[in-house]
Amino acid sequence: DKYYHNYVDVIKHNYKREDIISYIEQTKPYGFTIIRCEDQMKIDDDILKDAITDCDAYYMSPIEKIDITPKAEASITVVNPKSDEDFFQFVYDESKAFGISYAEGNTKRQKEVLYQHRDCYRYYQAKVNDQVIGSLNVCIVGSFAKLDDFSILESMQKKGYGSRLMHHVIEDLKQQGIKEVYLVTDFHGTAKNVYQSWGFTYVASFDHYRIMHH
Repeated sequence: DKYYHNYVDVIKHNYKREDIISYIEQTKPYGFTIIRCEDQMKIDDDILKDAITDCDAYYMSPIEKIDITPKAEASITVVNPKSDEDFFQFVYDESKAFGISYAEGNTKRQKEVLYQHRDCYRYYQAKVNDQVIGSLNVCIVGSFAKLDDFSILESMQKKGYGSRLMHHVIEDLKQQGIKEVYLVTDFHGTAKNVYQSWGFTYVASFDHYRIMHH
């Protein structure tokens, strides 16, 4: 729900074909429909013939086993939804790939959720020369934390700022008593290699389909 309202998670093998087709029709006004299939289950090929297909995976670790060596200096702070407007401009700019209406809605929603659930949901921002160059979202439930929306400006990537941001967040979560952390990443991408080098291990994967209507 953090990203999409036009999103369906298919987890049962006895799903009804007409339900999926109906959902696709209902979500056409959004411009795209997201279908996610757990446990490597498949949906009829003719329904997904025009879909963009990805495979994502869960990676998890006891927090004490995460080992990151920071490789750059940056200012890391927790975002204040009432004052950090430069961060929300960063969110807006990073969201524009999905369209202006989505970027506006996502930025507005992040402000609301960060304020309403600030006890368990937060963003960390990385700044260099007072410019926001990256972010990492954390959602805490009990002694678990999900790490999400890990983003570094393309022009600032491969310079060590990502490892600095992740290291800071992990150390902060340790101080808060978090015992385990997990994240989701592209199973076929190279980012998973970095996460594994830090101590994350593969848990499971799921297929992710995006049908573009405009």
